[in-house]
Amino acid sequence: MIEYPNLISKHAAKINKLISNNSAKKILNAIINMKEQNQKINISSLIEGFPDNKDLINNIFKTEIEDKNQDSAAETIKTIIYTFQKKLDENEYFDLLSKYSKGIKLSEDEKIKLKNFKK
Repeated sequence: MIEYPNLISKHAAKINKLISNNSAKKILNAIINMKEQNQKINISSLIEGFPDNKDLINNIFKTEIEDKNQDSAAETIKTIIYTFQKKLDENEYFDLLSKYSKGIKLSEDEKIKLKNFKK
């Protein structure tokens, strides 16, 4: 993420949709803003900006995925986004299925999602 911050900007909307932790979203947005302002992006500047989230920042960056180039990094990001989105879709499907199984009335939108779900 640090090596290719422009990839974060490119995929920010999808990444933000998948992140449930508000602090992580703020950190992501800070990285995007730093990139837009041509500031150097590093962990210490993020910790300085978010001192209460030092552990979260360290956890985010402790696992380095080393890609050979930006194209490889872009493919990695796309794969991660796809995997997380698929998991969210599956969770929504099983929640709807459980709701339906319990006899709870589904909205028309929920019925369509349940009917059109593809594993």
